[in-house]
Amino acid sequence: MKITIISMAICLLVVSNTEAVAPIHFNRAAGRDVIHNCYIVEMSELAGGPSRHFQVKAEGKGHSIRVHQEYTSNVFQGVSVEFQNDADIKEYVNDPHVKAVWPVHKIPGPRLMKNYKPEGGNRSISYDAHILTGVDRVHKELGFRGKGVKIGVIDTGIYWKHPAFGACYKTKGCRIAYGYDFVGDNFSSANPNPQPDSDPFDNCSAGHGTHTAGIIGANAMHITKPAPIAPFVGVAPEATIGAYRIFGCAADSTRSDIVIQAMLRAAADKMDIISMSIGENSGWSEEVDAILASRLTKQGHIVVISMGNNGGNGFFLGNSPGTTTDGFGVGSIDNLQTFEYLISDEAKNQYGYLYGVKFGGPFPNITAEIVVNNPTAVDDDGCTKLNVNPKGKVIIFSLGPACGTAVKCGLA
Repeated sequence: MKITIISMAICLLVVSNTEAVAPIHFNRAAGRDVIHNCYIVEMSELAGGPSRHFQVKAEGKGHSIRVHQEYTSNVFQGVSVEFQNDADIKEYVNDPHVKAVWPVHKIPGPRLMKNYKPEGGNRSISYDAHILTGVDRVHKELGFRGKGVKIGVIDTGIYWKHPAFGACYKTKGCRIAYGYDFVGDNFSSANPNPQPDSDPFDNCSAGHGTHTAGIIGANAMHITKPAPIAPFVGVAPEATIGAYRIFGCAADSTRSDIVIQAMLRAAADKMDIISMSIGENSGWSEEVDAILASRLTKQGHIVVISMGNNGGNGFFLGNSPGTTTDGFGVGSIDNLQTFEYLISDEAKNQYGYLYGVKFGGPFPNITAEIVVNNPTAVDDDGCTKLNVNPKGKVIIFSLGPACGTAVKCGLA
């Protein structure tokens, strides 16, 4: 019961369904975030381990391969392997020991998002997140503060020297009692060669993992030197924390095969709750990390995964692995601003809205031609030029990754 209540205090949005595994995903490998020639291969249990089996097979076929990761958990057996070219993997699909294959993906690191303040309306300034989520009642009325619960944080590592975490790691009485660094300080998109070690200490990135761990379990109520701006306490300030570092100091990206290794390590350390504030805009529940999250959930772990920070791809596309069919996909919206304006459709339905920036006041009733700027563009539509004269028209752009909406609107 304690674990359930603490985990539900962290979770705000739940997505649930059933698990599905496809044998191979070549078509889905066409995205820009795929690491070419690299694949995660799930295999049946083998004497000598999956890595040795794959090495022998490759030698027999005359292939030169590099095994990046070996997975020997009872929930996932296999390897992450790099070939000389993408065509080689197809020769292993019919191996009776191969259960499924996924391309290795590059997963973007956490980004600082600018918090836009809408113009107009009324904003509630003073609020307490613990009151909004009911955490205050869990603490006061039920007396649950996370004692006896182990929470794994898969992220950028933790600055465990912070007094809010007890300023110690893996020694007797430490809050941060488990962890591993899977990548090292120098790991980045430009230097994708991990240098793992046993200490997930992070004092060089923007501190996303420390921030996440603070929400989960920091306790700064009695810190005096130096004192925080305001005393604060996390959801589970008496929980034991495991830190699993999957980003280097640059924190610009990691790899899906490293994420799998971190998830398996957290499970092996018997984390009751596994928190993952990461993801990519794929939306597929069949991605390997989403499938593993479902399997770990069925083993009794509570897997909590973020659904993204901005919603730029629409209401109905969540981040993978947050789209896992059995874990928790979590999102949060601060409902602090009341609407000032109304917009209505042809059926006279009214919707409240706020200006994201000053547009010079409400629009009058207008009739305008709707024009698509470039019907064939995908990634960079509206980033460098307009194909139509925008005067008196409503221009529709493709929302691609090459530039943001501010650039597109600026051109229009």
